[in-house]
Amino acid sequence: MTADAAGNLRPRVGTDVYNYGPLNYYQRPAERYSIAAFAHYNLTDSARLYTELNFHDDRTVAQIAPSGLFGVVADISCSNPLLSADAVNKLCTSNGFGADDTFGVIVQRRNVEGGGRRDDIRHTSYRGVVGLTGDLFDNKWTYDVFGQYGTVVYQETYTNEFSITRSGRALDVVADDDGNPVCRSFLDGSDPACVPYDIWRLGAVTPEALAYLQTPGFQRGDTTQTVVGASMASNLGDYGIQVPTASSGVGLAFGAEYRQEGLTLETDTAFTTGDLAGQGGPTIGVTVTSA
Repeated sequence: MTADAAGNLRPRVGTDVYNYGPLNYYQRPAERYSIAAFAHYNLTDSARLYTELNFHDDRTVAQIAPSGLFGVVADISCSNPLLSADAVNKLCTSNGFGADDTFGVIVQRRNVEGGGRRDDIRHTSYRGVVGLTGDLFDNKWTYDVFGQYGTVVYQETYTNEFSITRSGRALDVVADDDGNPVCRSFLDGSDPACVPYDIWRLGAVTPEALAYLQTPGFQRGDTTQTVVGASMASNLGDYGIQVPTASSGVGLAFGAEYRQEGLTLETDTAFTTGDLAGQGGPTIGVTVTSA
């Protein structure tokens, strides 16, 4: 059912279906910066020191349709002062409920007052390589020894989401001693910040209710890679080792490498507990290291 500006309820019709498309970004705005530097220095005729330095940063913002209550189950009191006489009659009286009773409803409502969900994502990467290369043994062997470290830092801020926990509290509304609508959790002291969420008439949602219900989600993490390697190579034709049918000597190359990779993702309480209504479930942090 849906309500009009006076709080009268009617069955939902086809024109009540929400069109989420217009608020979705077709193309995401983005900023990107890249810097690279390469240098080498000849220590001797057979030894060259080299380095590579790279930096990259990108940031993009996505927007999709508003969050909201996507099938949240709420217990509503028949004495809820936000209910109109028509709503009390249709939801309570006609079903045999009295003023002291509660009824369960499944709420499907978009946060049209608060606007679209925005996903601010940023990646910053750093990479550095230092190595030594050159020739050995009368220039018959080449070698390369290097160390490399790289990391990508990830940051995400998700805004204009709805808290599922706070939504349940904001819908559980009763009257205080003066007859004013207040959250039950405000009255009993379990959540003094709670503000009633009036979905029972059009245009009744207040900025204070949105400030209470809307909550951001934060994620951050990084991937790291450390590599240390060494290699040598030679054309054994310089030593007379050659297959009779070949035009050049046998090539030989060998090396060793150590590699360590890691991944870390940290999520705040809103993501971890799955309290964000428009995320489809919890996002759990993780730490992984392999070598």
